Amino acid sequence: MLNNYYDKFIFTGQIKFKDSNFFLIDIPILILPAELLADLLFYSSHEQGKQIYSSVKKSVKAFLPALQAKPKYKGISLVNFVFDFFSSSGFGKLNLVNFDEEKKRAIILVSSSPFSSFFKNKSKKPIDHILRGVIAGAFSYAFEKDFDCVETKCVSMSSSRCEFIVNSNSEFDFSKKNTQNQIDPVL
Repeated sequence: MLNNYYDKFIFTGQIKFKDSNFFLIDIPILILPAELLADLLFYSSHEQGKQIYSSVKKSVKAFLPALQAKPKYKGISLVNFVFDFFSSSGFGKLNLVNFDEEKKRAIILVSSSPFSSFFKNKSKKPIDHILRGVIAGAFSYAFEKDFDCVETKCVSMSSSRCEFIVNSNSEFDFSKKNTQNQIDPVL
């Protein structure tokens, strides 16, 4: 037994090891030490962090149709489905704590991030660029509208949990250095 989420895939034969690669449904997946990615995130510059974020956001939007083989989720239920998938895959516990359906903005808390927990209290900047990309990609795909995500609190910076804000790019305050360091304004 792995966990309740993955046990279903194992039981139905949807996790395979073929040609020295793991596949979930037909999506290639990896099992690797979190430290490999944590180091990459911790030592990345602001510009590299933006590139990692953008790449992950784009990839999440591209692979979600395959993960959601039978599209039974949409909107916020799809976001929660994606959060369950990533939480069950070792990305920490993603918890949607506030969602304004009308304005389509949200606050997400993540406990036990494998990236920022590795560098607990050692960073001067948020480092969860991969999680930001996952969150923004999930919202963008679920609502068929482009969203961005900014990390406002990070365990690597002495917070007890990581906090993320999801919003339309135009709604972020670009006078704040933290926002400028994580996303670029869309002109």
